[in-house]
Amino acid sequence: MAGQNASQRTHRYDAFLSYSHAADSAKADHLRRGLQNFARSSWRQLRALRIFLDNASLAANPGLWPEIERHLADSGAFILLACPRSADSEWVQKEISWWRAGPGARRTLIVVTGGELTWDHGTGDFDWERTTCLPRTMAGMFRDEPRWVDLRWMSEQDPGSLRDSRFQQCVADLAAPLHERPKEDLIGADVTRQRRTKRLVRGALAVITGLAVTAGLGWVNAVQQRDEAQRQARLATSRQLAATALNLKDGNLRLASLLAIEAYRMQQSPEAIATLNRLSTDSPHLVSMVSSAKDISALAFSTDDKAVAVGDEGGAVAVRGADGRTLRARTSLPGRITAVGFSEDGKRLAAGDSKGNVGVHDLTRKTLRRLVPLPKSVSSLGFSMAGQVAGADEYGTVALYEKSGKKVRSKRRGHSGKVTVFQNVDSHLLVRDEVGGGALYTVPELRTILESNQLSVPAGQYVAAVSNGGHCFGYLKFGQLISTGLPKLKGHESLAGTCPDFPALPNEEARLLALSDNGRMAVGTASGITVADAQPKGQSGQLRKLTGVGRPSLLQFSDTGDRLASAHGRTVALWNFQQSSRTAHAHGLPLSDDQTMIHSPSLAAGPDGQVAWSNLMQGDPVVKETRLHVWSPKRRGMLMGGDALLYDALAFSPDGRTLYAGTGGEVQSWQVQDTAW
Repeated sequence: MAGQNASQRTHRYDAFLSYSHAADSAKADHLRRGLQNFARSSWRQLRALRIFLDNASLAANPGLWPEIERHLADSGAFILLACPRSADSEWVQKEISWWRAGPGARRTLIVVTGGELTWDHGTGDFDWERTTCLPRTMAGMFRDEPRWVDLRWMSEQDPGSLRDSRFQQCVADLAAPLHERPKEDLIGADVTRQRRTKRLVRGALAVITGLAVTAGLGWVNAVQQRDEAQRQARLATSRQLAATALNLKDGNLRLASLLAIEAYRMQQSPEAIATLNRLSTDSPHLVSMVSSAKDISALAFSTDDKAVAVGDEGGAVAVRGADGRTLRARTSLPGRITAVGFSEDGKRLAAGDSKGNVGVHDLTRKTLRRLVPLPKSVSSLGFSMAGQVAGADEYGTVALYEKSGKKVRSKRRGHSGKVTVFQNVDSHLLVRDEVGGGALYTVPELRTILESNQLSVPAGQYVAAVSNGGHCFGYLKFGQLISTGLPKLKGHESLAGTCPDFPALPNEEARLLALSDNGRMAVGTASGITVADAQPKGQSGQLRKLTGVGRPSLLQFSDTGDRLASAHGRTVALWNFQQSSRTAHAHGLPLSDDQTMIHSPSLAAGPDGQVAWSNLMQGDPVVKETRLHVWSPKRRGMLMGGDALLYDALAFSPDGRTLYAGTGGEVQSWQVQDTAW
């Protein structure tokens, strides 16, 4: 048997379980598992006893009783689960009869699961009047009273745990004869095995826990090292991007800004923050940069400096706000755009292309009217105050169109017209070229009043330009601007004038030149753009370097000269010389100039945009009550107060509702509201 050595085992099964399927199926299976697990020699042993249970041991077979007989014969003991229903069971009676005819009572064990079992000592047999759990076929089977196991306390629906103490005692009672060992030895062996198993489990848990902790610590360390490696990689990449951005800032501020932003997003390193701060303060006059689908070929500002037209090589024209952020209109012509110009009121835009096509786009109605084309590529376009359109092509043909679009006159003078502009309340038309010549015509007859074919440019390398109004023509050579005017003509003395004096430029090769009528010059070089203001007599002119763009291919001033558009490939940069910083914006508040002050007046900024200062406004009386001012963007007005002529320091509270003012060794506090204080 399983409880004995392998050499002593004579049966395949240590015991055969006979029971009623209807009454004790769960109990039989529970008892079988209890006997198999009880008193195992080690955790490696699969089972301590082999117990036959038909539901667990039998396979499908056409002959059930012969199969049961074969297993009865191959079992070393017979365990009967006795109850009234098993006593009435035909199969149980057949199994008892077979066993009684064979081994008999010597290897029969009774487990009572229901009913009554009583022994009659007088007759030496069971008291069959009171016994209800055994069949009558067992009468006379036992000579002496057998010791039976009571399992009537166990529920069929919920047999309980295999480690239940009462169940363990019952299992020990049955296992002792099957193992042929004393009950106390088996219980001791089982307890010893359980303790050993617990120790093994605890040891295994300890080892697993130790390994898990070690693995966890290793994983945490690996994650920390990975995170640190990733942080170091991000930091290195951020620093590299920041360094690259600084290297590119003079030639491509847009790309440099994108790299700096990416460097900051990747890692908020000191280098990335410093680069962002530096790029935000570089090129203070730069307003924005906009892109086109094709290379830029023509630029023009509206007369009020509020819009800019951008034409490209693909024939598209885009009208944007002067800040470049809003797209107001789009139109197109078949050829490369070579000239654009706004009407005086800014509501119409004229455009010409390389094929001589001319079109007028109504920016209000979003419609395009095609005019009679010029023979060659359009070089300049201009509007009169009455809405007439004048155009010139590269061969010198000048055409005049009515506001309706009808062509009135055309004339060929033989020189390209770089600038076409109406003068003297639309009574005359001035056309100037890029070599110093020009012509003046009457409107609408196009009768020639003045024509100059003089060649004012030198031999060799130079760059020339003419201002939007046609009053200033000049060429740049060896860093010096030299200007010439048209011949003197009575009533048109301004045409004979020249450009103002400009300071000499650094020794750098000029590639492009633009002039304004108010005394400003822009020079495109290989490294960017240099802007020079006119040089007053006895003073030196101002030179400014516009960084952030590459070598420009086009330069165009606005009519006021306060704005400049430069093109580099497909990118247009818009500049505003009235803008002193890209990160600071003036409130436009007129402060008085206290010339006796030896230091700047106190100033403080609040969290909601409030500004407080201690100084007089222009026109304020010199009294204490007007020395302290607070400007609020919410109410777009100012609050005035104070009781001192001068405050040394000002500061807002974090919520912006209290203003602290320091003067004369004391601190005053003021409650600030949107309407009063």
